Amino acid sequence: MTITKAQFVQRVRDGHLIETVCCLMEESQHCVWQHKHSFRHLVEGSGNLERWVSSRTEIDREKAKKFWRKGMAESGLKVLRHMLHAELLKCELQRWGEWGGRDLGSVRITMLELHELILHNHRDEDWEWGSLSWEEVESAHTSRLHEISRRYHSECRR
Repeated sequence: MTITKAQFVQRVRDGHLIETVCCLMEESQHCVWQHKHSFRHLVEGSGNLERWVSSRTEIDREKAKKFWRKGMAESGLKVLRHMLHAELLKCELQRWGEWGGRDLGSVRITMLELHELILHNHRDEDWEWGSLSWEEVESAHTSRLHEISRRYHSECRR
């Protein structure tokens, strides 16, 4: 899918995770949106990002549930994994930015940092849910989302 510059700008302002991350990438990193100048100034804090991730959680949970109910657990697990990664990345961006006393727009990240963040927080047991009922999966997934959030909030209070 191709988007225009205006659509990209609006998505950043709305807090879309991927577009926000693109704005925060080091200039040396290859990014989805290549342009002559930085769009970093569009990132105004984590409030919009927080709202976007929260709204996507409900949408994606319904999508995962539909996959699960159709017997497509693997597809449902992929959606659930994306939700965990979004929560993790949102919390990490907040920690690097505002919780660290900096403006979120001043954060600079690399592909390697993103990769290591996901790998470091990967748990094999999160993906052993395939034989569980949707209700059990939903409960386990919700607990994992809360665990990520609690861990980051407690780390930032130290």
